Order: sequence, then C-alpha cells, then structure tokens
Amino acid sequence: MRVFSRMTMMAKGLWVLLGIVAILTPYGNLSGQAPIWLEWQRVSDTNILADPSLGQADVEEKDFATADFDLDGDIDLICVRKLPYTTFGSRANVLFLNVDGVMTDQTLELAPDLAIPDNSRDVQVGEFNGDLWPDLIVANAGNDGSNGQQPRIFINLGNDPGGAWLGLEEQASRLPLLVSSGGAEPNACAVGVGDLTGNGVDDIYLVDYNNSVEDRLLINDGTGNFSDETSTMPSGFINSNFATGGQIKDVNGDGWPDIIKNTTPDVRIAYNQGAASFGVTQELNVSSCYHFDLGDIDGDGRQDVFAVQDPQDQVLLNDSAPGEIPVNWVNTPIGTSPLTGGFGGNTYIVDLDNDGDNDVVVTDVDTDIPSCSRRMAFLRNDGANPPLLEDPYPSGQWTEAHHTGTYDVAIADFNGDGTPDMWVGHCAGNDLYLQISNVPDVLPPSQLVCDQQMLDVTLSWNPGESYDTVKIRRDGLLIAEIPGGETSFEDLAPGSGQHSYTLVAAVGADQSPQVSCVVNVSLVEPVLNLSCQQVEEDVQLQWQNQQAVTGDPYQQIRVLRNGLELAILPGESDSYVDLASDYGIAAFMIIPVAIGNEAEAALCTLQILPTDVSDLVIGFFDDDNGSTDSVPAIVQGLEDNSLFALSTEVDDLSELLSQGLLLEAFDRIWVEVGMYPNNHMLTADEGQILADYVVGGGQLYLSGGDTFCFDPDTSIQDLVGFAGCSDGGGSVGEISAIVSPSCGMQNFDQVVPYDGEANYVDQLQPVTTGEEILFASDGFTCGVINHVGESGAVISQSVEMGGIGENHDRKELIARYISCLPMEPPVAAFDFSPASGPAPLTVEFENLSSGQIDEQLWLFGDGSDSPSDSPQHLYSEPGSYSVTLTVSGPGGVDQFEWIDIILVTDGLPGFTRGDANQDQTIDIADGVAILSYLFSGGGDGGCLSTIDANDDAMANVADAVTVLDHLFSGGGPLPAPFPGCGVDPSPDSLPCSNPSCP
Repeated sequence: MRVFSRMTMMAKGLWVLLGIVAILTPYGNLSGQAPIWLEWQRVSDTNILADPSLGQADVEEKDFATADFDLDGDIDLICVRKLPYTTFGSRANVLFLNVDGVMTDQTLELAPDLAIPDNSRDVQVGEFNGDLWPDLIVANAGNDGSNGQQPRIFINLGNDPGGAWLGLEEQASRLPLLVSSGGAEPNACAVGVGDLTGNGVDDIYLVDYNNSVEDRLLINDGTGNFSDETSTMPSGFINSNFATGGQIKDVNGDGWPDIIKNTTPDVRIAYNQGAASFGVTQELNVSSCYHFDLGDIDGDGRQDVFAVQDPQDQVLLNDSAPGEIPVNWVNTPIGTSPLTGGFGGNTYIVDLDNDGDNDVVVTDVDTDIPSCSRRMAFLRNDGANPPLLEDPYPSGQWTEAHHTGTYDVAIADFNGDGTPDMWVGHCAGNDLYLQISNVPDVLPPSQLVCDQQMLDVTLSWNPGESYDTVKIRRDGLLIAEIPGGETSFEDLAPGSGQHSYTLVAAVGADQSPQVSCVVNVSLVEPVLNLSCQQVEEDVQLQWQNQQAVTGDPYQQIRVLRNGLELAILPGESDSYVDLASDYGIAAFMIIPVAIGNEAEAALCTLQILPTDVSDLVIGFFDDDNGSTDSVPAIVQGLEDNSLFALSTEVDDLSELLSQGLLLEAFDRIWVEVGMYPNNHMLTADEGQILADYVVGGGQLYLSGGDTFCFDPDTSIQDLVGFAGCSDGGGSVGEISAIVSPSCGMQNFDQVVPYDGEANYVDQLQPVTTGEEILFASDGFTCGVINHVGESGAVISQSVEMGGIGENHDRKELIARYISCLPMEPPVAAFDFSPASGPAPLTVEFENLSSGQIDEQLWLFGDGSDSPSDSPQHLYSEPGSYSVTLTVSGPGGVDQFEWIDIILVTDGLPGFTRGDANQDQTIDIADGVAILSYLFSGGGDGGCLSTIDANDDAMANVADAVTVLDHLFSGGGPLPAPFPGCGVDPSPDSLPCSNPSCP
C-alpha cells in the first residue's frame, strides 16, 4: 500500500523571490511594529489564475476541499458555489489545480462535470473505490426553487498509461436515489466522510438542513457503490433542524469512527460500536451552536470540540479513557474578544503557528442569515493545561487576512515550505495568503512515498534544496542518517503492521520541518472475496486464499466475530460455519497466518436475525414525535411476550420492498404514524398496501393521531371498524359499543365520549358488527379492533397524546392486543427415530409443529403420555404402536396421529460370549469346542454368537486364541455380553436360534 504525503515543494525560484519581497515589505505590519502573532502575504494577483468571476471577484457563497488530486506532490483545491444564504439558484463549481504554485482553473479540462451548475452547500474528500486516489462528495441544497437536490459523487480517474492525470468524473449511479415519502429530495447542508464499517473505503453521512427531511447514511459496499442504510440509525438521531455541520471521526478512541453533527441548537453524537452499529447517542451541553469542529485542543491525543455559539463560543474537552461510551465532556472557557461571539460559520482546529498546539479558525458568515459585516477570527492556543484559546488581536489591529464576510477558508501548505497557508473565500471574492511568520530555514523534502517491496519498505522523495544530511525515523526511533544528496532509502524487514516514517533534512545546524508517510506492511496477503450469509440459524463464511509475499502458503487461519476468536483453522481452509450465532450485528474477521506473521483482516458484516420472526414494526422518518419511543417499545413488548420482531423506519411504505421486507411474510404489522401535528399522513397508495395485507389475512396495528379517518381517503379507512367520521368542531363526539369478553376486559354498553382537536375528525360512527372497542377515554384516546374475513384484523388506535411508550406496561398491552386478534390454530407435526427394533426400544421424538403453541401432549400408544416438547420414550414390549401429538394455543387445537408407526420386535437372544459349549462356564473346554467346530465338524450349539469370542462378526481360529489368551495369558475380559448372560450390544448377522442363557 502507498500513502503519499501532503507536504509539497513549489518552483523554488518563485518562493525565494517572494521571501525577498516579504523581507523588504512588512506585510500585515505596515506600522513597522512587531507582528502581534501571524503574518500573511497576499499573492492572489499572481497565484490565482481564473476568470475573475470564478476567482478573485467571485461574490458567491463558497465551500472548499483540498487534496493532492493529481498526486504530483502539491495541494489542489475544489471550490463549490451557490447563491449566498438560503437563496435558490445554480452556480458552477471549480477545480483549482496547483501548477508550479499557481492555483489554476482546470475545471473544463479535467473535471467538466463540476462545471454543471448546482446549489452546493458542502464538499468533502474521500477514498471511495479503493484505488488510493482522492475522490469527492458534494452536498446540495434546493436548486432553482425546488425543495432539494441529490448529492453528487466525483471519482478520481487516476493517470493514463503515460502518467498524465485524467481528472475527476461524476458517477451518479454509485449513489442511491434519495427521495422522501412526500417526494422531497435532500436539502443537505453538510456531509461527513469516513470508514464506518472497517472495509477500507469511506462511507457518507449527509446532514439535512430541513426539519421535515431526515439525514442519510450511505454505506459503501467496498467498491464505491452505496446503499441507503439510514434505517439502521438510532431513532430520532437522523432528524435535523437547521443542521450545518457533520463529521465522521473516532470521538472515543475505540478505533471505530463515530458520527457527529450539529442540529441547531445542539451537537449530537452517534457512537459506532463496531461495523456501523450505532446503539448509543449523546447530546452535548452547548447553546445555540451554529457550527463546530472536532480535534485535539489540549494535546492529549483525544478528540475535543470547538462549538461556534451565539453569544459566546465554547470548548468541550474530552475527559474519558479510550473506548468509553459516552464521552465525558468538560466545558472550558475561552478568551474573550470581539470575534468569539455572535453568528459564525465553518470552523477549523489546526496548528497555524507550527508550535505543536492546535489553534482555531472561525469564519463569520452564517449559513442562513445575511450580513458580510462580521470578521473572521484566529484563536491562538497557549499550550497550557487546560489550554486557553484567545484572539490575540485587539480590535482594529487585524491582519490583511482578517477578512470580513468570510464564507470558508482552506488551510494547507500551498507552497510547500512547511507552514500552513490560507485560501479565503469571502463576500467579495477569493484570496490566497502565504504565511511568512513561520517559514522554516530549511525547505522540507516533498513527494515522500512509502512503498512495500516484498519484506522491505522503500522510501523516496524530492529534495526541497541541497541538504547536508537527512535523518530517517521509523515509529519515532532514528533508524538512519544519510548524506543529503540521497533521495531514497530501503528499510530492511521492518516487520508487519502500520509504520510511520519521518524525514528531517539539515543544512548545517538548521533543520527542515519533518515530513511523514504511513505504510501498512503486510507480509501475508489477505484472503479475497470474503462473504458471510445467514442460513437458518447459522452463518456461512467463504473466501479465497492467497499466500505470503514469499510464496509460502497460509499456516493457519483465525476466525473472529466481534473481536472474539471463534476458531483457528488449517491454512488451506476456505470456509467456516458459525453455528447458532447470537442475534444482532456481527462483524466477522478472517486473519491468515504465515511465516510467523498475520495478514490484514478481511471483514464482512451482517445482521443476524432470529429465524422465527413473526412481527414487523414500522415507523416514519418524517414525524418528530409519537413513534420515537413507540417503535422500540412495541419491539420490546413483543419480545417480553416471546415474539420476535423486526423494526424499520421509512419515508413511505413503498420503500419496504427495496429493503427486502414483504408484508405477507409477517403474522402482524405494527404501524406508528406519530402524533399530531407531526404525524405521517398515509397516502392513498400506502392505505391500499395496508388494506391488501389485511384482506389477505394479515393483522394490522395502526396507531397515531386521528388514524380512523384520513384526508384524502384511503382503502384502509374502510377496514378500521367505523362507517363514517365527521368534524365536531371542538364538540364531544360519542361512541356506543360493547367490548368483547374474549379480550379479557369487562363489558360496557354506556356511551363513551371521544373528543379530538378542534377542526379535526372527532366524531365516530361505528359499524354494527365485527368491531370491539378495546378502550375509550375522555379527551384524546380511543382504540378499536375490527375483524376482516377469517383471520384479518385492524387495531386502530387514535392517540393524540402518544402511543405505546416507555412508561407503559408494554408486555401487558401487547398481550392484550394480540389476545383480541383472530389467531390461526397451530399445526401439529413430528418426526421420530428409529421406527423399529427389538425390545426394549428407545425412540426419540421431535416436535415439528408450527404456530403459536402454549402446550402439547404426546400419546405413545402403550398407555404412556408426555407433556414435553420433544420427548424420548422406551417401548418395553413387542408390538406396533400408534403415536398422537396434540398441540394447543390461542388460535385453537390441532392433533396429528400416526398409525402403527413404531414396530417393536421380540428381544434379541441372550448368550455369554465365548461359552462355545454352552455350559455357563468359560474354560479350556470352550477353546476346544471352537476348534472342533472349525476343524473337526463339531456343532455350534445353535448359537454361533457364543463362538465369536472377539466380537468381529466372524467365527475363526482367532476366537479360540482369544479364549485361551483370556484364560492363560492375561488377555482381559471378553467383549459383552460377558461374563454373564446378556444381549449383544453390537448385533450382527451371526445366528443364535438356541439361546444359551437360562
């Protein structure tokens, strides 16, 4: 694997000239006083080459991403553009390629798809298809007055055979089409990128700006193609309100990147507990947060948070040990200044002054609220414990780089001198500033490459200038100091694992900043094409083997699930079956071992589901309350009643098919539409889907605000048990009904008031047959059940104050609902073995009955019975026996009788092994009797089994030898039956028609 450094080197003569100019002209210090902190030199006129409307005079809103896109050793820049603030309209995006230090617009030549206008809110660099070339994801908002726009993905095409870079190409088919139930496209304001599943390529999290359209989690299949896995996120986390920032980073240091976002006024974290399994969320203690960044502020190696707040910005330091969930955050004051309060925008935690402590840059233009009058802030880290971040610039003493109206900045070493520079996108245009306050005395090497060659690692680089020496360190330890004219080094057999190499060049006593590269050394090639598939209760793993880099085969293969070792297999193995795996997310790893080293783990992840799932619980993304706790509460209530359920959230019920969920595969469907006024409104098509399910015999629970009547009408409305609905205008409607005693509730025939919201449906006219009122209460809540056909049913619960929640007795409620549903009777079935044999005969019975079963009873045909699930029974007497299994459950009783299925024959004859003359004694006469039978025509006494002294199912001289060996040579006892009478435990074909036992 190759990893390229980001430290670069430009045309040296240009930068030496700029250095001379910097000495002669005190930029940022026109008064001649010492600089307050950082000094910047504006080079926009000479180093931005583009049409003014796209470059220096670009007045549109801008966001940036930087990377060495063409892998030539210097930093390039992507600028995505839109009309300022929340204004609809389309603008073209721009690729600025770093050509010998000049940021040159090469969009039409190398990324023409970027020039297609859109309304871009954010852009991030990722590695999506595993080729190690940087790719792009662009988050888009509403376009030309529409309610949203699809994100756009751009794949790096790499170099042609001649080494020329081919550019970036949009490949929209890699992303799924993202549309809400109401037809709305995403209105994404931010995007996070990172490897959530551990498969070596980046996944995507889109943060939505609307509060009616959810975020989107897009999981990479390993080849750069994505699927929408939003439904796997914790309920409620994906709902955003004016969200402007999102990142994927390892917050708690457990090795798994987490998802962090702000949704004004909050910052929220979803903790990745392995392979994109998110079970724990956290809301940070912030106030009116408009943006944030994650980075190590106090230098302890843990991720901290800088929150841009109104009225005062805030630092939260990570105070937890690695792996702890959730993280404990400590609020830490920051220094006051005119620029650390009020609205803010994009924020960056970065070491601006090369002192080893991360500083902070805060841009000033809010995403939504106009004004270019505020000013960008630079906050210096004093390196103390705890650190103090403060703006050292008094009001009015700002540098030229302190722009007003700054949308975004790109901080990178654009000129390769080892010092961060800055591209500033502001309301009046773009500017490029080189930092001249911390320029090193020795220019660092550039284009450092670490490359594994068999067992070794080769380093190569380009010199920044003429050096005296170059020092090379591996993992912090000095391994070589070589002459300055050398441009490569071979590190012999450093061992497998990840290694970090650093280079520092020296000229006399002066040293360059260090440059670094990281390489994963693998002396053993990993397995290929690992797949994992659930087959009934087991998981089958299959893969393709490779070998060590030396050509040696694998010696063994380790199999792990969620970090725990399951097995160590022989090296030639290419499959494994994990028997009866635990339910839930399972991350399997296959790690081959050869020549004393392990390969990089191959990973596959799947959700292991119970095979007896009977229920499906459905919530909707577009309701902000009502189903938030009801969906997991119903799932838990079903589990408390020993019923397994799947749960999912959708924008529209039509999405279930794309998730592989067929309603007819489930006994019951539980649909939570949420509470008024944020409840999901069923469309006519959705109502038809539910009606078809019920008419086909399915059982539906439908809960939420005003579920009895819908606007517009839907087919399911005709099946909820009411002939009509009307608006009572705020008055109390009346329900007259009788509760069925089969539901375990008391009868009532009184009038029950039901009052909905004013101007909403609140008067119900029930039909005269079929319905059972489960409950009705003054005010807001009523639940009704209506049977449809032989087995179909609808429980419709109108709940304007919430559905089944955490505070209910969920087990009792679910049991009550299910008891009122028409139940299919169980179906009795069984298997058995063996079907015949001599008495006494033991038979194993296996219960194969289906349906909900409370109890069973076996009748074995010999007067015995058993209530066990799968019993074992002993038949003592010869004869034929019929067996009956009766099963019963809430749906009724079923019986299955199998006539004369067990045949018990007479018992086997008894004899004593070796008693050839059948005198009840084993002595030398038996050896003589065996030899007489074999060689002198003697008889077998009618039981040849007595002669078979060694129990090999044959009569030969070895039997005489066995008897004599037992008698005179200490040969031990003979095989059973011995020394007394008994039945042969290993029956064979030797006849015994005249048993010798009395």
